[in-house]
Amino acid sequence: MFVATAFVLSNSAAWAVIDVNKSFAPINIFPGQTSTVTINLFNSQTLPATSATFTDTLPANVIATSVLSNTCGGTLSITPSTQVSLSGGTVPAGTGANSGTCAVSVVVTSATPGAYVNTVPVGGVSTSLGSNPGAASATLTVATVLGLTGSKSFSPSTIHVTGLSTLTITLTNPNIGALTNATFTDTLPTPLLIASPLVTGGRRAAGAPPSPLHRCS
Repeated sequence: MFVATAFVLSNSAAWAVIDVNKSFAPINIFPGQTSTVTINLFNSQTLPATSATFTDTLPANVIATSVLSNTCGGTLSITPSTQVSLSGGTVPAGTGANSGTCAVSVVVTSATPGAYVNTVPVGGVSTSLGSNPGAASATLTVATVLGLTGSKSFSPSTIHVTGLSTLTITLTNPNIGALTNATFTDTLPTPLLIASPLVTGGRRAAGAPPSPLHRCS
């Protein structure tokens, strides 16, 4: 009996696995601050993946404000501001050992505290060589701004008339990030006066006369 076996070669081997991941930096912000969302595309095959297209819908209360960078080519759009869209991009060919990659980065912000999960779904990225078989997610946390707490002390706490004591005012920030532009005015009780122009952590004009006000800005 004669058995004939035929092997057929197909161009289907050229179809790529297109992978995607995404991230926010920083991952924690206060309302009104900004973060950068970066979407990376990967091409495991040795042919360029052209016509790369996706529309990434941002979570509610998160909007895009500007395009930071685009190494995928094509057209990157943030109109409307609730979406990040790429059309006509190209994911470079891989080398066989390493995937080709490109990335887009967009600045986003939110005025509303919350934890916002942003996901590119399975099949959300399409190219000439296929689409992504796995989803990619990242979380942006917009934190509620907690109030500062403060304390003050004199050292020594007892002095003679015309004696000197150091007043220390300590501000404590319970938030996950730094608070900027902190300002306060501390009115000293009569007859206390500021005897030195040196104010650690703030500014007072050198040679300024003693004053009952202690300002830090």
